[in-house]
Amino acid sequence: MANQKKRRELDNLADAMVDNLFEISDEEVLEEFLEEGRGTSEINSIFNSIAETAKAEAGRARLKAHRDLMMAEKAVKVEANVPSISDVREFIARAAEKCPDYTQAARNESAGGLSDSDAFLVYFDLKELGCK
Repeated sequence: MANQKKRRELDNLADAMVDNLFEISDEEVLEEFLEEGRGTSEINSIFNSIAETAKAEAGRARLKAHRDLMMAEKAVKVEANVPSISDVREFIARAAEKCPDYTQAARNESAGGLSDSDAFLVYFDLKELGCK
């Protein structure tokens, strides 16, 4: 309970500090820097560094969001396009007739030589090669 109270106090302090930063004018910031003995070139350097860091973090966040979206779309697409094992075996059997250039695996399937996982691999390979 005491930890929660301390955490709440720290959150309140952080909120107050952020609010203060948003309320301070450019002139006040410049005045405080000059009081500390910092020159305008040092001030520019500090703010440019802050801006570059913020841009990089925003870019990484956008990239992560885009990557997450692509992975989610890919997962949905894969789930929607996975046929049943019986459909896979039927496709391979048809491929033995329609695609004679790619039929070694289909002939192996006809002989009952492919496991389910191998049949899926052959199916996707034949699809990628353009066999319909």
